[in-house]
This record gives sequence, structure tokens and C-alpha cells, in this order.
Amino acid sequence: MAVSLDAGPSITVHGDASTSRRSGRVRKPTAKVRVVEQVSYQDNAELKDEINKLSNLVQDLLRRDAEREQFLKDCLMKIESLEKELQEEKQRSDRHQRGLARSMHA
Repeated sequence: MAVSLDAGPSITVHGDASTSRRSGRVRKPTAKVRVVEQVSYQDNAELKDEINKLSNLVQDLLRRDAEREQFLKDCLMKIESLEKELQEEKQRSDRHQRGLARSMHA
């Protein structure tokens, strides 16, 4: 319900029948406020727990991603090393073949 004051702005009061208005202030029952605070505290504790679980999962995923990235880098380096070794072996073989061809023509 909205209550208009003659000399000021209107205010909206949310509550039940036990909500009262005294000297321009809106008061809510203290028992209700305590219950809300307690539920809010429990909700906050549950949220913190969920946040911690999610944080741990994210950290685990990031760690696994970093490990996978390092593995792929290591694989790439090994492939490049083997390609270089293969190229050197091919060059040696080509030189050897040319040497044999020269000796046969001589």
C-alpha cells in the first residue's frame, strides 16, 4: 500500500498486517527480519560453497588445459625434430646416390 504524506514524498510499505508506522518510520516485525537474516546467511554459506566448488572446477580445467597445451607443444617440437632428421637423412642419401652415379660414369 502507498501512503502519501502531505509535506513529503510518497512511500511504499511492504509487509503484513503487523507492519506499523510510527513517527514517520516504517517498522517491520523483528522476528521476521531475524528469520530473513538467518535464511540469507544460510543462502550465503551455500553460495560460497558452490562458488568454491565452481572455482576448483575452473582451476582444474585451466590446469588440464595448460597440461594439454604443453603436451601439444612437446609433440610439435618432436615432429619438427623428426622432420629435420628425415630431411638430413634424405640429403645424405641424395649425396650418396650422386656419388655412386659419378663413380659409375667415371
